[in-house]
Amino acid sequence: MQRFRKRCMLPLVLCGLFAAGCGGSSRKLESISLSPNPAMTKGGSVQLVATGTFSSAPLTVSPLPVNWNPGSCFNNTNGACPQIVVATPVNVSTTGVASCAQGYSGTVSVEVTAPENPSLSPNATGVPLVTGKTSVVCQ
Repeated sequence: MQRFRKRCMLPLVLCGLFAAGCGGSSRKLESISLSPNPAMTKGGSVQLVATGTFSSAPLTVSPLPVNWNPGSCFNNTNGACPQIVVATPVNVSTTGVASCAQGYSGTVSVEVTAPENPSLSPNATGVPLVTGKTSVVCQ
């Protein structure tokens, strides 16, 4: 009986290790912070950096690959994005460089998203997303 237990336990242990090593992990992106926050620029540009906080090690990743959504909530006061995206005086590149339109002075909200599942592309659709926000202040 003792030998039977030992033989049966080994496959169970190996099965558990195999599952954990092959995507059985439940590591999730919990939040995204952007720096600097707020980002201030005087007629130039500023590099924004996204940092992700995860549910398990490694706990933080910086820079975090994200989908940059510049200015989609421009001139919005209630926190919800409008249905129609308006032209924005701030442009953010795919690498996070924010630049203000010439002559513009004001504040624009910049939002980023990334999938909750860290193995997916930042541009994944139809999956749970985590959002981070900052403001770009143009002077």
